[in-house]
Amino acid sequence: MDITLPRDLFFFNVGETAKAWLQKEPDRTYVDRRWENCTKYDFMSAGYGKQYSSQLNKLKVGDIFAAFITKQGYQRGGRYANKHGYCGIGKVLQKACPINEFKIIHDNPDYNGRSLMEVDLEETNLLLWNNDPNLCEHVVAVKWLGTDPTGFWERCTPKLFSTLQIVCSMENQTNTIEFIKDKLGDCF
Repeated sequence: MDITLPRDLFFFNVGETAKAWLQKEPDRTYVDRRWENCTKYDFMSAGYGKQYSSQLNKLKVGDIFAAFITKQGYQRGGRYANKHGYCGIGKVLQKACPINEFKIIHDNPDYNGRSLMEVDLEETNLLLWNNDPNLCEHVVAVKWLGTDPTGFWERCTPKLFSTLQIVCSMENQTNTIEFIKDKLGDCF
């Protein structure tokens, strides 16, 4: 796949962050989103307010994005996790919609056409407000062009572009785009 730099690539923040006040069970950690769920069921999402979910409207079908993950605020393996970096390249297959209207688009017939409420999501608060139009997650169906199996946190460096926004253009972020192409070059 050939991507013309720099306009054709978007930044998409996975947002894998734990919030203690959202915990379903006090002895288990649930996070807003899990990267494992996103890659298994071919989606990306944002929610807990229109100021977040509306950012997904910047994406249109066919857009390519670099997934950026921030893991912070929860225990994994007995340690506090605070790691971040680029972890995959995806292509938007369907524009954003509320989670209760979303159907998975997947090559695996066991998942294809199913709702996220019908599959086995790993510990997440993704469905917490699925009936509240203002707070629910909004979901984008994606095709993963490549993900990094070696672990995203090993590659992050302070010189790479990142932002607190959910979605934004990576226009003029040539160094970061070249870094991503170097690590996930088979996707391009």
